[in-house]
Amino acid sequence: MTVTAPQSALVKAQNKHWYFLDIMKGFLLVLVFVGHLIPGEVTEQPVRYLIYSFHMPLFIGISGFLFNIERQQLTVKSFVQKYAKRLILPWFIAVTFYYLYNNLVINHKALSVKRFLHNIYSPYYHLWYVLGAVGYIVASLVLWQVIKKLRCKWCILFAIGIFFAIVSRYQIMLNFVTEHNIISGKLLSAYKMLRIDFKPFNYLMFVCGMYLRNLFEHGKLQKVTRFTPLFAVLSAVLFAADIMLLFRKSEFWSDAIYLTMSIPFLAVTVAIAVSGSKLRIKPLEFIGQYSLPIYLYHVVGIRFAYKIFERGSLNYYIVACASFVVLCIAVYLLKNVPFVNKVIFGSTNSFLQKKNKEKSAD
Repeated sequence: MTVTAPQSALVKAQNKHWYFLDIMKGFLLVLVFVGHLIPGEVTEQPVRYLIYSFHMPLFIGISGFLFNIERQQLTVKSFVQKYAKRLILPWFIAVTFYYLYNNLVINHKALSVKRFLHNIYSPYYHLWYVLGAVGYIVASLVLWQVIKKLRCKWCILFAIGIFFAIVSRYQIMLNFVTEHNIISGKLLSAYKMLRIDFKPFNYLMFVCGMYLRNLFEHGKLQKVTRFTPLFAVLSAVLFAADIMLLFRKSEFWSDAIYLTMSIPFLAVTVAIAVSGSKLRIKPLEFIGQYSLPIYLYHVVGIRFAYKIFERGSLNYYIVACASFVVLCIAVYLLKNVPFVNKVIFGSTNSFLQKKNKEKSAD
């Protein structure tokens, strides 16, 4: 069987590593650090407010694009082999670390099995992301098995994503449910925990990423990328509207922009990545490639700086930023230690394997 020129080009594109996505992941992870570093409530700090408007939804959208749903298998064995080692085990180690660190070093509290178990199903601070990511993956795999033979499967996925977004994001709906006692106290508590710890409103971005990847796999992405200038303008307009909401508070419009602004951002990001962008920023690429361990442990330095200096002081910022640099250097050095790289960092060196295949193909 011969491979036609367009098919050959598609295969070559599929085997190519998108460095621009690594750059974007690295950039977004730096924004995560900055967002956690700045003290104060999100709504009271303009920089934090703007960062929180798009950084995690866009990161999740990129993750969705890198998740090729058509090639995934829904079996317990395949799921454990792929995600238990890459995500769940490193996350569990991080949960244990933060539990010990916060209780023994920061707060000087006695250890408790009950509190540790609480950290498992309601994880500390930023550790929600891994639970959320696993939830998005499991939901996608299950839904795909049910609807993959339907012609309207993507419409169904988008409808589910929009439903989760509206129900779990809009505080006004939660207020209505609470005021009218629509569900019992325990169910309401479970709903609040699910909303905070899994953030299902971000699943819509994961679906957007999967859809763009599906278009790419079938050679139809150009139907979207030709509107890249329009998406760029729309992103700028929504971002400007988000800035205006800093001065004119509106819960409804803030949530609406949160749920929509990252979609054109994602389209522009994917368009640049698949266009063959030659932009290389090695530090951000590294942070993007090893985003999991850096994300899991970047809070350590912030907590330490907050412990010894007044939060928001110059010394606080210096120590916290220095700790982030030290963390990146430590990850860079320890990635060459097989046990640390596979167990604590959750890396299978798939990037290096792909790079070696590219060299052998050339």
